[in-house]
Amino acid sequence: MKKHSEKLSLDVSALTPSCAKAPKLYGLPKIHKNNIPLRPYHVKDSFDFISAIENLTLAEDEVLVSFDVQSLFTSLPVEDCIEIVKRKLIDNNMPEEYADLLKHCLTSGYFVWDYGFYDQINGVAMGSPVSPVVADIFMEDFEQKALDTAPAKPKMYKRYVDDTFAVLPNDKVSAFLDHLNSISSNIKFTMELEANNKLAFLDVLILRNPDNTLGHTVYRKPTHTDKYLNGKLLGAKNLSQKAQLAVHNAVLVPTLTYGSESWRLKYAALGTGYIFEPFGVETLGPWGPSAHKLFQKIKKRLVDKT
Repeated sequence: MKKHSEKLSLDVSALTPSCAKAPKLYGLPKIHKNNIPLRPYHVKDSFDFISAIENLTLAEDEVLVSFDVQSLFTSLPVEDCIEIVKRKLIDNNMPEEYADLLKHCLTSGYFVWDYGFYDQINGVAMGSPVSPVVADIFMEDFEQKALDTAPAKPKMYKRYVDDTFAVLPNDKVSAFLDHLNSISSNIKFTMELEANNKLAFLDVLILRNPDNTLGHTVYRKPTHTDKYLNGKLLGAKNLSQKAQLAVHNAVLVPTLTYGSESWRLKYAALGTGYIFEPFGVETLGPWGPSAHKLFQKIKKRLVDKT
């Protein structure tokens, strides 16, 4: 770091650790998936995705499909990532030394497991600030190769980190999956096809209408429990953020189904210290004013959409 700090005008003093604590290996069980695996673009968020599909009409022989990278972060080929970043730095007339700093970040990781110390020889660390950036840069390069050489071009292809939504001819889906899995020995995809004219992507449940246009509503995983944090237990600093998380799904749904979604939130929240009402909120706890302002913003957004 010191070698490059002067040329890149970096203050590296703050990067020197003190009282460092060794990272520990652990996993978060993904209980909504088979065998409970551990969790180690082009769409910004659910709202952006909905905007992208709202005017889409499918052909009779086309199908909705989602592709998911298996354990993306821990499967990334680090050397390939560094080379891709270096190439992009050169293409954009940026100092190549940034790639050296990135290499240091990605190859100096270690962790503790069962009282032993281990080097991480492949993949990137979950929770590291640089990991999502590197993963996205790699996936952009990966999908460019994939789409340029694909046996069939998707009518629509939208990715969010490791989840991809696509529209493909029904008889080309398997070939497209095989193609994706042939590009890198590290990166492997699983696939899910629409069932009963429905497909989940992110927190959106995509609905195929009889005229082959697309609608949507909220998607909840099978393990969803309708449980929310009690407002009385939250620190004042995070109140509006917690309230926003609790009502996020209600804002996602179209106006036609907003009523049922808001009432579901209301009754789910009765036992946890929240009482939601359409376009407003009654709260138990000291954070009512913050939540009220938030709901007023949501109300305006929904009214504007209608």
